[in-house]
Amino acid sequence: MTDFRARQAELAQAMRDPQSGFVTLEEDGEERLSVYRSLFFNNIKNFIAGGFPVVKEVLGEEQWLILVREFMREHVCETPYFVEISREFVRFLSHFDCSARGYPAFLYELAHYEWLEIDVSVRDEDLPLKACSGDLPERYTLSGLATLASYHYPVHQISVECQPEKVSEQRHNYVVYRDKSDNVQFMITEPLTALLLTIISEEALPVPGIISQLKAVIPPTQVAAVEHYLPQALSALIEKGIVVKA
Repeated sequence: MTDFRARQAELAQAMRDPQSGFVTLEEDGEERLSVYRSLFFNNIKNFIAGGFPVVKEVLGEEQWLILVREFMREHVCETPYFVEISREFVRFLSHFDCSARGYPAFLYELAHYEWLEIDVSVRDEDLPLKACSGDLPERYTLSGLATLASYHYPVHQISVECQPEKVSEQRHNYVVYRDKSDNVQFMITEPLTALLLTIISEEALPVPGIISQLKAVIPPTQVAAVEHYLPQALSALIEKGIVVKA
């Protein structure tokens, strides 16, 4: 049994990495292995390409193929499900020294931004109910179909023609969410809105509770402006489906 498992491990490594040195005992085994290896690589490559089109475009075909091969060779997936490959790819990049290997420093954040669209689109959550105008819920929380993300780079602007070379002075905040029509949307958020969403994502709160939390981190001179801003901001966020009643 030990020899069989060792042989399985060798075969799996040969599928992931053609340079692993695996040698089959069958005379025509290498040809057969080559067919399976090609199918395996192309399936993974095409699936990842569908989820990360901007990453692929920015890298170019040659560097993209090298990155996919590195992912297959080096990453140990935590799930056997094919649909989770995109999540595993992002996990791989989170521990990947992009700059040292000749990739753009923003690679992980761009990939994470693209993956969020996939993640939000497949979440098994009920769509948020539309609140009636002027009838705001008593307590507020972040929708299960929305995620707040913060990056060092303006990931929404990255393209072949626009590739930032250094981190921004301030963080870039986004909300990726599924609207009431079941479509995935992206919204750039100001720091105050990002702070608001962070607070209610941790605990469902009424307006006084939110203001109390905000007072702890904003200058006293801004409290009055925040009290005026909050009902309007919550109403707009509810209308988009980002915030829901608790």
